Amino acid sequence: KCNNFCCNLDNDTLGDWCMVKDETCEESDWGYCKPPSIGSSTCRDSPLGWVDAEGDRCGDYGIGKYCTADGSPGPGWDKSWGTFYDFTNQGYTADIACCECGGGIDALDQCKDKQSWKDKDGDPCSAYLEAGWCDITGSPGV
Repeated sequence: KCNNFCCNLDNDTLGDWCMVKDETCEESDWGYCKPPSIGSSTCRDSPLGWVDAEGDRCGDYGIGKYCTADGSPGPGWDKSWGTFYDFTNQGYTADIACCECGGGIDALDQCKDKQSWKDKDGDPCSAYLEAGWCDITGSPGV
């Protein structure tokens, strides 16, 4: 039985999945749900939007269980693939770039909010950080 939007009715070994809201955005009608234990709410992948040499994103590493939070290969990593170093892109490996893999940056260490600031909809700075609406430089997020 499914009690929320993320379910695993078919006992998928990669975890819970859900139907997506916008197929054109997601390139599929379903996707894996990000477990709440992956990453911290203030950790941001760095560089923002990083992908490995084959185009896998940080989220793919977490969802596929390719890595652990301490930066080691996870149960989803096939040893025949080699090491994270073999997938280096832009000078970064997943364990350095991705929060899911123990890397990334703590966004709270990178910037300071103007106390009591809110946008026209009443959203404070913390909402922008949590939703990824902007990066630490103030540029639009992903």
